[in-house]
Amino acid sequence: MPRHLTDRARVELAIPTHLLVSLVHSDGFVVASDEGEDPALARQALGKLRAILADSLGAVVADLPKPARLKILRRSARAALEAVRSIDSQAGLKLAMVLYYFVADLIDAGHLDLAEGSPVHEALDLFVLLCREGWGESRLDASAQKQARHLLAALQKAGWYGGPAALKARAA
Repeated sequence: MPRHLTDRARVELAIPTHLLVSLVHSDGFVVASDEGEDPALARQALGKLRAILADSLGAVVADLPKPARLKILRRSARAALEAVRSIDSQAGLKLAMVLYYFVADLIDAGHLDLAEGSPVHEALDLFVLLCREGWGESRLDASAQKQARHLLAALQKAGWYGGPAALKARAA
């Protein structure tokens, strides 16, 4: 991670990962396995996903001294927790879809740049593979995209990803 990143930029980089970590460690997150597939393989893939997400959180703050690392991780975890309160009543699959589209919205808006092969890119690929059931349901998909926009708006209202000024500019 480049040393020139501000604390704000590091928090904004860590928020999506915190959201994904929260989901994949929740009781409601069930990985999909194909008929006849050994469920142990799906659990192994989930363990790999959890490890990749932990590594990607660590990468955001790796070059900082411990007190600064902890400060960034606490701020990003708190921001993620506050933002997800508006959507946390969703079913596991829908919440997974919301988070996927939220990250896609961040990328599209230029708030997040995922390099091919980066830990977060690898985590998202694995995440989609584990959550593959239900992605073809158009009503659920459309609802998840709408919720992702609400999640981004909640974070922007709290001052992240361009804050309220960015919301006004997008509405104009």
